[in-house]
Amino acid sequence: MGFLHSQAMGTKGEKFVQVLFRGFGIDCTLHDDAKKNIDYDLKCKIWSETKKSGKGFTCEVKYDNMAEKTGNVAIEYYNSKSCKPSGLDATKAKVWIHLVPDGRNVTAWGAPVKGLKEYVKRVLPKKNLTGVGDDNACIYLYDCDVILKEAFVRLDNINEQDLKAAIRRLIK
Repeated sequence: MGFLHSQAMGTKGEKFVQVLFRGFGIDCTLHDDAKKNIDYDLKCKIWSETKKSGKGFTCEVKYDNMAEKTGNVAIEYYNSKSCKPSGLDATKAKVWIHLVPDGRNVTAWGAPVKGLKEYVKRVLPKKNLTGVGDDNACIYLYDCDVILKEAFVRLDNINEQDLKAAIRRLIK
């Protein structure tokens, strides 16, 4: 997959999450591509019940277009061409959103970045691959059924109250 295709998939995923969150009253803006060194994809704010105060948080969004086909979730952690951390090891986001295709639909899964980092340190991946994607990514592969159940919470199939409660747990 070339860079432009990969970038388009990423933007599609970010917009999907933005629409999902906004539909439940969570303010959410895409990062500004013009700025350099963006350490997250989305900047969001979840409001209190009275709408008088809100808690800000950032999200890293990954659209895993191969997950349905392979049955694996890919977690990027290093860029082998630039020899620097990427994905999970580079993000400054508070929440990791992993999008997984399911037929004609997309499922959205959230995890606290800190918790996901602890998970990949504690649980060995099924495989560790290099030269993936644009021939520059190093990734950990985990069985979808295992990592999604153990490290994530599904966000796209719940009501507004449960989604907000789930986000509040993720950003603690």
